[in-house]
Amino acid sequence: MRNFTYLLLLVLFLAACKKGDVKPIAMIPCKDTLQHDIVSVNGTTKTLINQEISFNISWKATNGCDQFIGFKQDTTENTIDIKAYAAHDSCVVCAIATTSYKPATYKFKATKAGTYYLKFYKTGRNPDDQPITDTLLVE
Repeated sequence: MRNFTYLLLLVLFLAACKKGDVKPIAMIPCKDTLQHDIVSVNGTTKTLINQEISFNISWKATNGCDQFIGFKQDTTENTIDIKAYAAHDSCVVCAIATTSYKPATYKFKATKAGTYYLKFYKTGRNPDDQPITDTLLVE
């Protein structure tokens, strides 16, 4: 009787799982999103509330095939940590070898007055990798 109970529970469990319930995870094979070093920043040091400003950024590409995706920012009070991300195809050997820097534009708009600290990060692979910190006065 006990074996029959276990068998019945197993059949009910398997019957509860439908093939349509399992959904595959959407993945793009070979496409990796990697953080890249921000090596230079050029922008203003003073702005007004609700005025969008741009910073010209240079980021270090792994090879000539890297495509810039965007910035990720984390905000803690008036400190903004900014990291650059690019797509990298790990299944293809890129014939364009490079150690060059590529441009990108970071946009910022403050909603309140104060002093802001914008920290532009490198990947942190080297212990000496310190962020580039720009101080921005918003009036």
